Amino acid sequence: MDGCEKQSNSQAALLESEPRPSGPDNGRVSVRAGSPYAKRLYDMSDHSALELLLPEVQQLILLRLDFVTLHALIHASPRMYQVFKLNKRIILSTVTRQQFDPATTRAAQAIERLYSIEHPPFSRGTLLRMFSTLDELDDSSDPVLPLPVSTTLGRLDGTIRFFTDDYTRNTFPILVQLGQSGFVTIETEYEQNPHGPKSDISRSESNRLRRAFSQFETYRQFFSRCSSDFNHGPRQCFGGPSLTVYEQAKMFCQDMPAYQAAEIACVRDYLYRRLRGAHDQVEDEVVQKLQAGCPDPRDKYQGLDWDWANGGRHQYLADDEHIFGYSGKYLQNFHIEYLLSLGLPYIRRILESTGDKRQDLLLHTESRCYTHHQTNFITAALGLDPLDSNDDQYGWYDRDIDSCLDENGKLDLPPGWLWAHTGGYYRGLVDVTAKGLRDWGYVFWDLERLQETGVLDLE
Repeated sequence: MDGCEKQSNSQAALLESEPRPSGPDNGRVSVRAGSPYAKRLYDMSDHSALELLLPEVQQLILLRLDFVTLHALIHASPRMYQVFKLNKRIILSTVTRQQFDPATTRAAQAIERLYSIEHPPFSRGTLLRMFSTLDELDDSSDPVLPLPVSTTLGRLDGTIRFFTDDYTRNTFPILVQLGQSGFVTIETEYEQNPHGPKSDISRSESNRLRRAFSQFETYRQFFSRCSSDFNHGPRQCFGGPSLTVYEQAKMFCQDMPAYQAAEIACVRDYLYRRLRGAHDQVEDEVVQKLQAGCPDPRDKYQGLDWDWANGGRHQYLADDEHIFGYSGKYLQNFHIEYLLSLGLPYIRRILESTGDKRQDLLLHTESRCYTHHQTNFITAALGLDPLDSNDDQYGWYDRDIDSCLDENGKLDLPPGWLWAHTGGYYRGLVDVTAKGLRDWGYVFWDLERLQETGVLDLE
């Protein structure tokens, strides 16, 4: 995974290195005041029973935790840390398999192998060989994941939790308003509201959201041609031509249950709206600063002279084709698609930043990225690009109820998907007519939640 993922969550230290609790022998350690760990954990010196358990019992406890609690506990307990240190691979592997679906862990192993062969973007031949042997990873004689795979997914876990929380905060108001009035306007000014209402979601709802975001990031890891480092730029594929976007979609999604493809499409729509909101805010801030500093320039060159005298942050507006200019507006959608290809950790950095930092993350390479806009990334792969309808190249069959069975023949249909698609067939990887349904994440929610909101009563 890319370097920016190492900053994505607080358990990176656990996964990248071995934390060493310090403190007197009674087990008291220093936990930063106000941190999540200080709030979650009790004082080990006052509750020493956990410290006195047999190491075998302590290991069983560690095997049942999530990444956040595991990280907190081994930082608070020297004994727990020692047990973790001696059994690091098996513990991280077990926690990883509990937190991520099998398709994600299998893909992570494949990506780890790809990195040992060549640097991304991966060549056509390398990807074809890897996908042809992907099923063999399930038949491995060693059920314990390699340590690099567990640590990579452990770093991703914090980012997945951020997006599942943000998705529910921003989508539930749409769902509730739609159920109450039968109509809702979807705003692109879609800012995160940490103080807004947060509804608890069920384990099944959480699993669907985690699967969708994990699959999105997995697709990016396999096929993106742009690095998500801050100084990102186009990466050349020296090992041969890359797969076309249609080949990528077919390879990644052809055997996927139809509702899981719809889950990825819902995530794509949400991320696009969030990036559009951030993009619009940055544009408003740029215009306001220019107007405040030079309210009535005779021409753009006078405005640029003012900018140069005040730090030169807006020099790129001299380019008539810039995405904030009238002639460059058409490039905004392409640029957002390019940002999608940089992956969840980079998108999270954009959403969590403000001011000049956000502007830099959004536009750092804009003035030289026209040659590598990833315009045919996930949107075209899902068949959702209205300007790129190459149905014949996909060769998708008509989707019916049988396409929702997983590889083991088990039916695990989200009730919202079943409600929306029992009326007949649709052609393509994703039903392009379901845009309004995707706005409120129809494939993620349990039947009880849908019934409570009243959306199932709408026509």
